[in-house]
Amino acid sequence: MNKNQEIVVELLKDQELQKKLTVCKSAEECYELVKETSGMTLSIEEFKEAVKGVKMLISNVESGQLSEDDLEAIAGGGSGRDFVEGVATGAAIVGAIAAAAA
Repeated sequence: MNKNQEIVVELLKDQELQKKLTVCKSAEECYELVKETSGMTLSIEEFKEAVKGVKMLISNVESGQLSEDDLEAIAGGGSGRDFVEGVATGAAIVGAIAAAAA
């Protein structure tokens, strides 16, 4: 996981932010909300790529392509399941909004 993905992971764990993201109508709107809420300094393209990478990582875990040990290493030694549960909702919200806007 790269540094931008780590930033997005931390942001998407925030359940209050997840609730706010559900009203966004575009990836750009998600980006602006996250930027305003967190002070994130990623560009919109960096943000979109990081969300895409996090979603791919979660998909790989859910399909069994990564083991729990692999995931724990990615999650920085924490529980791999906690990582997926904490981030999957936020990544899904942003991804769905981005797909709908495409």
